Amino acid sequence: MKLFKRRRRRSRRFFTVRTLLPLIAAIVLFGIVTATWSTPTAMMVTGATSGLVAGLGWLILARRYQARRLAPVAGTVHLGNISAYTDSPSPTLVDPESSAAAEYRDIARRVEAETTGQILQIAGVSPGIGSSTVAMNLAFAMTLDNRRVILVDGDMSQRGLSRFVHTGSSPGLAELARGESDLARSARLWAVGPTKRLPMVPAGEIGDDETILGSATVASALDQIADGTDLILVDVPPAFWSHVDTGIGAHADGTILVINEHTTAQALENAATAHRDSGAPIVGYISRSARRPSGRVTWRGMALRSVATGLLILAGFSAWTGYQALRTWSGRQTVVNDLAAAADLLEPLPADALELPEFDEVVIPPVSSPPADSSEFTTYLIVGTDESEKRADVVVLLLDPNDGSTPAMVSLPRDLYLPNRCRQNYTRINVTFFGCRDEINGPTLLALTVSDFTGIPVDHFALFTFAGFEEIVDELGGIEICTEYPVRDRKADLNLPGGCTLASGDQALAWVRSRTTQELVNGRWRIMPGVTDLTRNQRQQEMVLALFSKAKNFSSVSELMGTVRGLSNAFTLDDQLSLPDAVRLAWGFRSTNLDEIHRLSIPVKDYTVENPDGTVKYVLLPTRSFEDILNEAYPDRISKALS
Repeated sequence: MKLFKRRRRRSRRFFTVRTLLPLIAAIVLFGIVTATWSTPTAMMVTGATSGLVAGLGWLILARRYQARRLAPVAGTVHLGNISAYTDSPSPTLVDPESSAAAEYRDIARRVEAETTGQILQIAGVSPGIGSSTVAMNLAFAMTLDNRRVILVDGDMSQRGLSRFVHTGSSPGLAELARGESDLARSARLWAVGPTKRLPMVPAGEIGDDETILGSATVASALDQIADGTDLILVDVPPAFWSHVDTGIGAHADGTILVINEHTTAQALENAATAHRDSGAPIVGYISRSARRPSGRVTWRGMALRSVATGLLILAGFSAWTGYQALRTWSGRQTVVNDLAAAADLLEPLPADALELPEFDEVVIPPVSSPPADSSEFTTYLIVGTDESEKRADVVVLLLDPNDGSTPAMVSLPRDLYLPNRCRQNYTRINVTFFGCRDEINGPTLLALTVSDFTGIPVDHFALFTFAGFEEIVDELGGIEICTEYPVRDRKADLNLPGGCTLASGDQALAWVRSRTTQELVNGRWRIMPGVTDLTRNQRQQEMVLALFSKAKNFSSVSELMGTVRGLSNAFTLDDQLSLPDAVRLAWGFRSTNLDEIHRLSIPVKDYTVENPDGTVKYVLLPTRSFEDILNEAYPDRISKALS
């Protein structure tokens, strides 16, 4: 229960206008700036600036609050700050080298230097604030400094200094006032160090007359004590909270008030009025708190709050961005990717499985490259399907070297004739997207076929349809396509003017699909020179690079996630690609010069294959192994393999 109450009090202290207003202002500033300038550097700068704004706001509001709160004692001296919680009620004796003991010694010197009067009351602004502990330790500190001090307990509730007197509280001040005891019998001597003694007068038993401490007898006794001392410290209960005015204030020259961080302006006003009316007005105050310093608002505190607020805002923004990213990622469309299981299920095709008819020219049969080290590259297979969404129309392999060197990409023509493990014969590569019965899905069989041909395992793949491609282009703001003349292709629904066009998704798709592109020259349409079926591969790569160029211009992870969120229905990813992998890939491409990416091409020969029904189909046979092509782009691979 105590722990709950303590936490509730702390919550109340935090949820105040002067604490929340600067924090809200800092968050709003951060949100406004990062909405238009959200680069990583901008976020760091804005976070630091927002923290500084919060710190300055806190400093200004806290000082204004402190000024209003301490207004009733503004004309008195702030004598210092005391740590409220120590291992002992008397740190000045138990641990003279402690920070608490040093605080008491400093305040004791200031009491002598900055207050006047020989008899001073020590009073708390409210019960339980620790004024008795303060009075006792101040007396100890002065005694250790060779000052002649007497400590008097003026709290008749027995909650004052008398509870520390093991010889009993009687006879004491009350008996002295009634004439039942003299000063010699009422006083006690406390040992302060090996040689020093502190005279102390306990409260005694007040009896029926609660105002007896204001009597002439007590005044006479205090005058007698004052003749042989430098200072008399009288511990008294809170004047405003106590229901009894014992009258001892009439003998004192002033009151030192003990407050803490919870003391309100109204409580101070009430205490100041009560002590002034008792005859001992407030001459100074001491701040006693668990937080040091409690009575001052410092630049150091502002700096700490600025740093804490800046870190809090950045942490909160990062957490929110992470949540958004995780939410977006969990909603993506996925397909199972398990090449290892697929390879175990399907036997490799024998090397001599293809029988070539006789040709006038030699055609090199399809060649599979030997398996490469899987740690060389992280690979991504980008697949676009045709209208039926059953065949692969676009197959682009992206290789990202794990040593940080320049990435490479290669288009695999959809008519490339390669071993099909499922059918145990050769088929066009786009046919593998049908999958293998109910055992292996199409993307996995396609990835396995690509891995067999290149010798490099396919780690991840991304799939999109024609509609998805259009959506991706439109979401990224279009793709620039430049042609010298107006172009068209009726089969692909292509129609673009001459020059550069910011193409929409459907225009970009038509450009990529076009096999028989025509251009308008001198008023007549003609086939664009150099356009073949393989031209599509070049355009595919150009489109992929253009999309990368658009996507890599994001300025922050949140902007990237916003783009991905908008495209979440446009593509399907394999289930092995994790969110950190995707962010790392996207972030890494921001620093990649796309013009330097190796654009590999597979040399091929046209080849005619007879179908079972007697018809023929045209396919493309690779004339070189992919390993040879890759070694030309990365010549260091050979030396590394030999070493």
